[in-house]
Amino acid sequence: LSDSEIADYYKDNQDLYKVPEKIKVSRIFLALGNKEKVAVVSEAQSLLERIAKGDDFGELARKYSADEKAKDGGDWGLSEWKSLSSKEQEEIQKLEAGKTSGVVELEGGVSILKVTEKEPASTQPLEEVKERIKNTLLDQKARNLAGERIARLERSSKKEKSLDVASQKTGFKIKTTGPLKEG
Repeated sequence: LSDSEIADYYKDNQDLYKVPEKIKVSRIFLALGNKEKVAVVSEAQSLLERIAKGDDFGELARKYSADEKAKDGGDWGLSEWKSLSSKEQEEIQKLEAGKTSGVVELEGGVSILKVTEKEPASTQPLEEVKERIKNTLLDQKARNLAGERIARLERSSKKEKSLDVASQKTGFKIKTTGPLKEG
């Protein structure tokens, strides 16, 4: 294989080498329950002030959050956060890594979101995927060559009306394999 073949394949198939955007999110959710919305928003503002002063987001989530991720420090990971409300997802997309949202008002409560990691979508560089491409192209070439040889043997065997004669003329060695098992 030439380097230009590899480069052309890479250029024509860049979608295969895309790395999706990675966003890791943490959340503190305060449920309304029987409380007044004003009181819950006030509690959330108080938590935001503590976060701004340096309190640990995860510890506050463990202590105050009312969702299933509270025990994990509010960590919604790299993909589970995509199940949050569309309002929260919009807020997450606006945040940079390490930044915390304001109070996000929801139907059943309020949340505070923090993006702990954010990496934009990217494409792996050619040097990183060159061996994979090389293996793919070699496999394709081997399959094509095998297909051409089989087609040539088939044409010759029809002409000669004998697989043995055709295989000798095309340079294949005849071997008896014995019975073959299915599969």
